[in-house]
Amino acid sequence: MIGEIDIRCLSSWFKSRRWCEFKNQAKIDTDLQWLKNIGKGIYLTVVKVSSTKNQQLYYIPLLSTSREKHVISMDSCIELGTDNFLCEAEYYPVYYNHIFINSEILNENEIHVDIFKDIKPASMVKPVKGSTNPVIKIICDGDEAYILKTYRKVYKRNREHIFLKKLQSRVAFIPSVFAELIHTRYGVFTVILNFFEAKSDGGLPFYNNLISYLEGTDDIAVSLAEKLGVITAGLHRALVDYMDPLFKPETITRSDVLTWKNRILRNIEKSEVNVNQKILKNIIGNLDKYLGLLKMQIHQDYHLSQLLYTKNGDFIVLDFEGEPGRYCDELFLKEPALRDLGCMIRSFDYLSYFALSNYLGLDLKKTFSHYRKNLQIFEWRQFMIQAFMRGYFKGIANAVEKIFGDIADIERALSLVLPWILEKALYEILYEKRYRPYYAIVPKYGVYELLYMKHPIFGVTL
Repeated sequence: MIGEIDIRCLSSWFKSRRWCEFKNQAKIDTDLQWLKNIGKGIYLTVVKVSSTKNQQLYYIPLLSTSREKHVISMDSCIELGTDNFLCEAEYYPVYYNHIFINSEILNENEIHVDIFKDIKPASMVKPVKGSTNPVIKIICDGDEAYILKTYRKVYKRNREHIFLKKLQSRVAFIPSVFAELIHTRYGVFTVILNFFEAKSDGGLPFYNNLISYLEGTDDIAVSLAEKLGVITAGLHRALVDYMDPLFKPETITRSDVLTWKNRILRNIEKSEVNVNQKILKNIIGNLDKYLGLLKMQIHQDYHLSQLLYTKNGDFIVLDFEGEPGRYCDELFLKEPALRDLGCMIRSFDYLSYFALSNYLGLDLKKTFSHYRKNLQIFEWRQFMIQAFMRGYFKGIANAVEKIFGDIADIERALSLVLPWILEKALYEILYEKRYRPYYAIVPKYGVYELLYMKHPIFGVTL
């Protein structure tokens, strides 16, 4: 019991939350695993959610509040009775202030707060849209601001936390950890990160450029894509550390190649797409060329929405949680650096389809025939992909062997990236069919382009 509510009665509320992976399960059970009342009406909880197929631990800080205390978001609250609510606590300044400003209340064996940089009290908070986990802008008096991020899924080894700690002293284009709330058994619950003043996510400048190009008012902004390629190269260079076993590149084996091939073939079967078997065999066969090259820690879920575009025209790389849907151990698997490039190329594909849909004022299905035939779209994609990859190889010019191994020539990278573009498009089909069926036409066409050699990548030169 928390206040007047039994945690086992919250199944329907859990299934309504964006961070819950049990939305499609007919029946789920919820069991309280850990509870700590830290005062100010805040209850820190770890809840086990189970279905017939799987189970997952979630960290959920709850705040007991009332309408008079300004319930910020009704959908994040459970109504217990008249003017009596339990709400996700991060959406209120008291969570940040009570834990991170009055941090001595939690410095104990079981759970503790680490402060790495002086931080100020919050005067107000503002939710940041677009993230599965709660992400909150902490606004202080004056110009100071931070980002509070809580990890709902409980992992003893938190991938993003490990990656941020590794990278923050190596590159300037990722967030730094200012403070953290850690449970000795359950791992990292919440981090406080520095706030970047951004104009938009990483996709908007590319979207605006494509619209302007379609209107005939601007040229293709290849310098923008090249800059992103250089940033990506810097990320990969920083993720290599031969003195750290977790970040030390390893030689790709026959077992690795077989795993990647089987992953693609399984997803083709699940996706139920028509394939050209000869071209499919050639694309998947390119994975054999990886034998003897290197695999490393990569971003895993690299796309334009994982970036911020700042007012100074810089890119900030976010979200190192890994590819959604992977098990904990899979999040730390090493893979070729070119997989990140394949993911970003798919992001250009996605953006261009939606941009044309908006430009024409048509829905996604009606946009399809125009997208297939529009030479401006094709040209824009090809130039962007080419500039992105050229920028990338420019950025790793003196680190090729550390990242890839003994790659014979850079042109070979074009064939090596093909399987990853295909793999990502297949992953997208399965994701869209499950969550946004109307969008599935976009990655389906992406697979068609690859398996019938109509994708712009086939005309790119480095």
